[in-house]
Amino acid sequence: MRAAAGDPVAAFPWRAAMAVAIGRRGLAPEAFWRLTLRELRAVLAPERTAPAADVGRLRALIGAAEQTDQ
Repeated sequence: MRAAAGDPVAAFPWRAAMAVAIGRRGLAPEAFWRLTLRELRAVLAPERTAPAADVGRLRALIGAAEQTDQ
């Protein structure tokens, strides 16, 4: 069965979505197909990481903490 041209379901990158959700995130295939659109969006969202610490600022904080301990 072929999807009609311009069909948004056919245009969605299902293979890529499954690769991320099942392959990288470890979701079971059955769970993948039960996801709501909101849940699918959350699973496919890039992982959010904290910004790298500013080493100079970290050293200043450590120095200030050491001075208050004395």
